[in-house]
Amino acid sequence: MIFCAAADPGGSRALLPVVEELARRGRELRVLDHGFLGRELPPELKGRLCPPPEAEAALGAAGCFLFGSSAADGLPLSLARKAKALGRPTVHVLDNWSGYASRLDTDGRGLFIPDIYAVMDREAWQGAVSGGLPESCLEVTGHPSLAALGGYVRRRQKIPPLAARRDLGLPDDKLLLAFANEPLRLVLGPDLTAAGHYGFTEDQVLPLWAEALLPWADRIEALILPHPKDDPAELAELWRKSGRGLPGRVLRLPEGRAILPIADALAGMASILLYDAWICGWPVLSLQPGVRAEAIRRFSRLPGLHYAGSEQAVGAAVQAWLAETGLGRALQPRPELESHLAAASTIAGLVEKLLEQRK
Repeated sequence: MIFCAAADPGGSRALLPVVEELARRGRELRVLDHGFLGRELPPELKGRLCPPPEAEAALGAAGCFLFGSSAADGLPLSLARKAKALGRPTVHVLDNWSGYASRLDTDGRGLFIPDIYAVMDREAWQGAVSGGLPESCLEVTGHPSLAALGGYVRRRQKIPPLAARRDLGLPDDKLLLAFANEPLRLVLGPDLTAAGHYGFTEDQVLPLWAEALLPWADRIEALILPHPKDDPAELAELWRKSGRGLPGRVLRLPEGRAILPIADALAGMASILLYDAWICGWPVLSLQPGVRAEAIRRFSRLPGLHYAGSEQAVGAAVQAWLAETGLGRALQPRPELESHLAAASTIAGLVEKLLEQRK
């Protein structure tokens, strides 16, 4: 039996395609009923859920522990340590290009080394090595949750964006500019100088973005996308104070990616949704004024992505971003998308190989 656990949205959504692939292969699974993975498991797999009080018993019966990491929730890492103590192989699936080592030491007990640490590309591989992970446990597999992006590209090609907007009551005669919010003030705190802080939060970035958009106020509508950890009412109030009177609203969707077939362009800070949009060919803008965290500067290195690492650079970056944006423009996915399409299958194969070796 393979026991699976994750908590945060990113870690859970990277793990879910692997869980589904293992189920498709007929593998016996238990999935911890905890966090976003437990909540977002599809109905046909709900019978595999394991209540948290039964987690240690499930570990004892498992042949392998498969998990995603979390910035704040320590339960998956705690279970990984217990699995290792029981002699069970462990597989960790990376969900973002940051915190390669720190995400496996959130409990302060020392760096946890899984049997397999699945990373999405060579950049992540190098980041993990630089963070202290041994090369022997690293596998470049692609990113499991990115394979689904092909469906959003096809949907946009099949259903014109302007028609899709009418179903949501959105205007079809204005540029729809989406902003992928992240609750950085909640996660990192308001002190921009604190150790480990990015150097900015939504409190600084949203007003800067709005100010740079003012010259285009009669041609655009802003759509603020809440993160799963956001309070939408609080975010709406922040936009009311920050938006400079620009037309816009907080738009709640089943998932952030649902905006991709609809919007004309995407902005944000360091959300994985920016990478999703970039790899699919959307005009993307990353605003990181005063950035202090080297890991999230990777957006500045993505070809064709518009980036501002200081307040002074925001205006020019927004202008270049808008120059690339057109109403309902056709998009061309980047070749990097291909590398992620087989990720879930690749990781499932690695898990099965560990099980065979354990036999």
